[in-house]
Amino acid sequence: MRVLATALAATALAATALAATTTAYAVAPAVQICNNLSSPQLCFNRQGGGTAYGTFITGYYRGDPNGPYEGVTLTGRCNAGHVSAAQHCPFRNQAYNQLLDNDRIMMVEEYQHDWCAGTSAQGTFTLRLSACPNIDGQGGDWATQYVWNGAGTVFNCLISIEKTNDYGGTSHIYAAQSNGLRGGISLNTGNQDNCSNSALWKEFFS
Repeated sequence: MRVLATALAATALAATALAATTTAYAVAPAVQICNNLSSPQLCFNRQGGGTAYGTFITGYYRGDPNGPYEGVTLTGRCNAGHVSAAQHCPFRNQAYNQLLDNDRIMMVEEYQHDWCAGTSAQGTFTLRLSACPNIDGQGGDWATQYVWNGAGTVFNCLISIEKTNDYGGTSHIYAAQSNGLRGGISLNTGNQDNCSNSALWKEFFS
């Protein structure tokens, strides 16, 4: 009986430790990036809780533990991390530099595992966990740099610099947009400075 009691006590202790470990991860992230929809509001989220390079980024409920994303200013780009009409930076189309002058240039970082939101190649548009650029914008995977003025303030378009430069032409931007609950977040085209609620984002703090 003493052996059985000892075994049961050890099992209970292990279960308690496992529960404590599970609970430690099941908390809302300190910072999340969510859009302006209301039914439901969707946030950047790691598909299926995956943490590996290439895991797709999907739209999911605010408060889910798989949504730790924040905007990080790339302070070495253009005008100390801001769009500059005077420097014609970062867009090839000067009209965008004038329209978005002084907006922040950022990466969207999954800060628990040090990945960023990007794409797998030049001609792909669905976001996934990707290698981050340096603070001066060097390195990193495709489409990991954005112009965004919504971090911690108001909802705003999250504009891909690369996709807008490559495909936007004279009148279109490419911006991050949710595609329904559990759908992949993708970089879609739209009229400049005219994003829908599914493509308007801001940071939320727990």
